[in-house]
Amino acid sequence: MKNNNTSKIALLSVVSNLFLVIAKFIIWIMTWSVSIISEALHSCMDLLAACIAFFSIKYASKDPDEFHNYWYGKIENVSGVVEALLIFVAVWLILYEAIQKLLHPGEVSSIWLWFIVMIVSWVINFFVSQKLFIEAKKSHSVALEADAVHLRTDTYSSIWVGLWLLLIWMTGIQILDPIVAIVVALFISFEARSILKKSFLPLLDISLPKDEIQKIKKIILNRNNVHSVHKFYSRTVGKNVFIEFDLVFDTDTLSILSAHNIWWEIKKDIIALYPFAQIRIHLEPCSVKK
Repeated sequence: MKNNNTSKIALLSVVSNLFLVIAKFIIWIMTWSVSIISEALHSCMDLLAACIAFFSIKYASKDPDEFHNYWYGKIENVSGVVEALLIFVAVWLILYEAIQKLLHPGEVSSIWLWFIVMIVSWVINFFVSQKLFIEAKKSHSVALEADAVHLRTDTYSSIWVGLWLLLIWMTGIQILDPIVAIVVALFISFEARSILKKSFLPLLDISLPKDEIQKIKKIILNRNNVHSVHKFYSRTVGKNVFIEFDLVFDTDTLSILSAHNIWWEIKKDIIALYPFAQIRIHLEPCSVKK
């Protein structure tokens, strides 16, 4: 079960995004700037993503039951896929705005208010995304990592906006805005693709990487009286790893107690490598395979 800290960090993302949405809408009412309302709508998307991450983490922490024997962890992967798609929507909006400004360049108004909004947005999103990344790494939370990437895209967006505002103020070259925006959007789409792949593949019950499977098999075969390992299957659900295999002994005369002790030692060694592993081992004498 995920610890309380993961939910608290996810809630922090919801609160910070809610604050930014309110602040940007207030400044939009003060300026009636199209650019600011587009940023406010972008933050609304971030708030939606943060809420999805928070509720998926809360739901994924439920204990297994008669309907879901293997936990609810995959809800986080669904959340990660949704968030990755939302990032692609944000990329599309940035590209659309950039192309519109290339085709219809215009003067930027209320630069000082813009600059304050972007600096505040950058500071909040940077520190919250850092906390999300740290907790996601500790808890192996796909939803939290996707939310962290989503917020990190906002930090890039804020840096972009802040830079072009500064450059436009210093040089008066309006075309810098859409050019930098397109570069940032392409970079963000690359990260979104990575999150989409990481979130989606476990939904298809992808196995552990080959090198990790070889490590586990080496642990198994290093035990006395173990002849071979067959029907090795694995899959991941969040931080949980599910491993199943047939353990074939090199003798038919091993007692049930001895076989069980070997099974238990192998299980302990695998759990040392994967603390959240769920392991099922089927014991077989050598003659059965022959």
